[in-house]
Amino acid sequence: MFKSKYFKIILVILGILFISGSANFIYYEKNRLEDEKYSELKVVSELKINQISRWKKERYADIDVLTNLPFIKKSVKQLMDKTINDENTNELSSLMKTACETSNYENIIILSPDLKKVLSVQPTDISFDSTSILTLKKSISQGQKCLSDFFICQTHGRYELDLISPIESSGQLIALLIMRINPKDYLFQMLQSWPTLSKSSETLIVRRDADSVTFLFSPSKSNDSIKIQRLPLSMIDLPAAQVVMGKRGKFIGIDYQDEKVLSDLNQIPDTNWFLITKIDSREIYNVLYLKSAIYIGGVLIFLLCLYFGMGYVYKSKEKNILQSLLDAEESLRSVLSQIGDGIELIDYKGNLIGVNIAECSMLGYNREEMILKNITEIEPSITLESFRVTFNETIGKSQVSYETVHLHKNGTLIPVEINFSIVNLNGQQYGLSIVRDNSPNNKTGE
Repeated sequence: MFKSKYFKIILVILGILFISGSANFIYYEKNRLEDEKYSELKVVSELKINQISRWKKERYADIDVLTNLPFIKKSVKQLMDKTINDENTNELSSLMKTACETSNYENIIILSPDLKKVLSVQPTDISFDSTSILTLKKSISQGQKCLSDFFICQTHGRYELDLISPIESSGQLIALLIMRINPKDYLFQMLQSWPTLSKSSETLIVRRDADSVTFLFSPSKSNDSIKIQRLPLSMIDLPAAQVVMGKRGKFIGIDYQDEKVLSDLNQIPDTNWFLITKIDSREIYNVLYLKSAIYIGGVLIFLLCLYFGMGYVYKSKEKNILQSLLDAEESLRSVLSQIGDGIELIDYKGNLIGVNIAECSMLGYNREEMILKNITEIEPSITLESFRVTFNETIGKSQVSYETVHLHKNGTLIPVEINFSIVNLNGQQYGLSIVRDNSPNNKTGE
């Protein structure tokens, strides 16, 4: 569009600024969005851990209330000594059932110190696997409340948790109270919830099992089963592998679905489970792509407007200059046409490239005929070589004057006086001859 080199330089500079600005914008926005999303993940992780800790405290408070009730202690002691009557047995069973229903426990069980069933709200739900048995023995040996790891309940065929507390009388262990929990009722509902709108954000709990990492997935609405998945620790890009090996905080890696994710890694206090909050990088970058498209589109529109605006200004200026030149040329032609002397504009090859009306009238030609001729055709006394000698000798001088004759169209010779000079037009040198008719008739007319 522009012939001026300055406009091209400006265009190149604007292009460089555009590319540099776009790259810096994308880099800044990428880091800003990642930091913003990680801060969100960190807050959610802390929220989930606090919720789990509060949930554990509430469960511990529930079992403390039951095990410390005088009626419970007295009735369990009588139950173990086999001195309890039917009325107290029924009242104890009713109290345990009420605790199950009001606090949403699956079952409440009383075991003897040798782990035999004494009483259960749900008589058929008294199965214990190796995990829960280890927790029972730990509670007995430490004399403290314990929360078991997830285990598969043989009765329901699903993962459950046991909260266990010893019951003592006069400093002696007389029984164990077990409150059985279905983690779907609260724990997994809490893990599944997310405080902000997000399609890919997720909370996972994992643990280490030898040389693998175990994922415990929340059950679906249509299925009570907790899904288990194990992956090798050798998958070093896996956030779960990193957290069980000691990594904490921000980590960018590939999750169990082969998606690139941004994650926060943490451990659930007082457990062998770890918490991962994560979001797919694709979801983060979708926002980046949209913002980048808006930014780049806006800048491109601005640059195009600037480019075409400058073009309009340049073209308007160029048009005005051209019009001024045309007006000046027309004025010059008008002046030259009124001059009585003939005017010839001659190139270095001797070709006539411009004449005025007086020159045409002097020699009997029209303008179209004149500009097809060479100077040697109308000035028979010179050759092309002698014309070039005169041309070269005149360069650097104001003008040279000489008398000669010009050949009229009818063949007559006209004596003339010529003032010859060199002019520069558009970077080219031309000969300019001002021709005065010296014939007697012309002098008489003067």
